[in-house]
Amino acid sequence: GNSLSPVPFIKANASRITHFHVKDRKFGTNGGANLPFGEGETPLVEVLRLVRDNKWNIQMTLELEYPTPAGSDRLTEVRKCVEWCRKALVA
Repeated sequence: GNSLSPVPFIKANASRITHFHVKDRKFGTNGGANLPFGEGETPLVEVLRLVRDNKWNIQMTLELEYPTPAGSDRLTEVRKCVEWCRKALVA
């Protein structure tokens, strides 16, 4: 939420983190727009792989906070976010 990468904080505090909320967004001094996963500036792939590779017991809750596109619905968008995360974790 502060327009900085969360990676250094996660690395320094992983043993104290039980969960966090995951969303993608543009950075900005007053907060940027929330976007579909993979379209923003949040280092989601790095965060997901960091937790996976270190086998940290951290629950990640996906947040769907971007506007639902025309012709879609919220459930479809949640599925897209989950699939995006799965693909990010394959490598």
